[in-house]
Amino acid sequence: MEPQDAGTVVESEAVDQVMPADPALEELLESQAKAWCTPKAEGADSWQEFIRMIDRPVVELSAGLATQKFEYSECDTVLKSVDRATVIYDIKSGKATFCMR
Repeated sequence: MEPQDAGTVVESEAVDQVMPADPALEELLESQAKAWCTPKAEGADSWQEFIRMIDRPVVELSAGLATQKFEYSECDTVLKSVDRATVIYDIKSGKATFCMR
């Protein structure tokens, strides 16, 4: 393979398959993130409070996945700290998984 000069544009399949998410998908990801957070229950020692979604979702068509980071508060009876997690949504199956930092 020959070296490329700085002016050469190299197209990548991965770049072609990443697209912006539509508003309905953004709302779906936010609802999944909110549902993941455990609300405060009477007598509970810990809970999570949803804060906000971060940036825009990334949709990878080849993998069939949409991902987006969000912030939440990890709370207990004494402390409250902000943390981040990522919702990973499988577009085909409709299942969401979560990855904490």
